Amino acid sequence: MAGQSSAEVEITLERAVPDPATLMNRPVVNLRHFPCLSAGQHDNPAVHEMVMSVLDGTAISDAWVGTADLASSPPAARNSPTWPSSGSAGGSTSTSPTP
Repeated sequence: MAGQSSAEVEITLERAVPDPATLMNRPVVNLRHFPCLSAGQHDNPAVHEMVMSVLDGTAISDAWVGTADLASSPPAARNSPTWPSSGSAGGSTSTSPTP
């Protein structure tokens, strides 16, 4: 719905990454999922598989690491006109480079 927030995020950048190449030293894995839209077949996806991304010629510069807090409203509250624009109903995530 326009004009209402369903999530808030706070990001704290703590330090620059001295060697940004360390951010790319682990595999990037994605889930490919294409649901079957035929009646009665919604629990049997046409495609449901893990795939590894192949990144060629990737360059990263001026990378920073830190922490992030994400707060989201429950789905029912998002549709309520009385849902406050701030509050915490979610969890937190933090990232750091691999040494």
